[in-house]
Amino acid sequence: MSYKKARKILILILFLNLLVAVAKAIFGILSGSLSMISDAFHSSFDSLSNIIGIIATTIAMREADYNHPYGHGKFESLGTLFIGSLLLITSFWIVKEAYIRLKTNFSPEISTITVSVMILTIIVNIFVYSYERKKGEELGSHILIADSSHTKSDIYVSLSVLGSFLLIKLGLNLVDPLLALAIAILIAKMGVGIAKESAMVLTDAKLIECEEEIKRAILEVEGVEGYHKFRCRGKPGEMYADVHITVHPSLTVEEAHEIAERVEKKITKEFDFIKEITIHLEPENKIKR
Repeated sequence: MSYKKARKILILILFLNLLVAVAKAIFGILSGSLSMISDAFHSSFDSLSNIIGIIATTIAMREADYNHPYGHGKFESLGTLFIGSLLLITSFWIVKEAYIRLKTNFSPEISTITVSVMILTIIVNIFVYSYERKKGEELGSHILIADSSHTKSDIYVSLSVLGSFLLIKLGLNLVDPLLALAIAILIAKMGVGIAKESAMVLTDAKLIECEEEIKRAILEVEGVEGYHKFRCRGKPGEMYADVHITVHPSLTVEEAHEIAERVEKKITKEFDFIKEITIHLEPENKIKR
């Protein structure tokens, strides 16, 4: 994948998310709406996640070196793990503030400007989500896709805040802190999901089911008698794999090596998510049946 392109997208989205967060924070404080202030914090973590993403992709762009022979791609997943952790901290803060607001029964001031700001930020977030998701899928960027999911949740949160404004107008003041609690649960759930997904990558868990397709491609190569011990690790869009293939024992080392090269070229060409595959050769009559 292109980390350079992903970084450019994150910089653009950072600017848009900062505008959204600042607008929500200013008018949330002026109106005294905890749900809107909570939503502003949610949006600010969109911006913070962008910054973490920019740093992570910058490091991930580096070429493989002595200490990182497989490259620095997992720094992207490490950055995503930090994003999930920060969301859990945000959730805790919102729960604390909502508890205080429930005790005081404070009624926020709702105005036409406040509602207009929320509607405008929702429109911006819909654009950001659609654009970032599309680019994330095109580039196979783990952090762009995760960040777009974060933005999508921001849209749902903002819509719920608008709903709370209507209920508060009807005199249901407790709706604001209760909705803030609901927002906190949503953010916590999202944080756990992002952290879990990142941890799966960092611990080399199985992320994709591709063995049947790989098997077909390998056995199509002339000279391959069989295969076993296929494994892959990494992250979506940047997987490293290894496999044992069997060839006829009468082949010379050079002939067997040529078969292995054909297998490698076929796999990396047909499966663009596999960055590199290591082929281990074995004579067919040595395999235990």
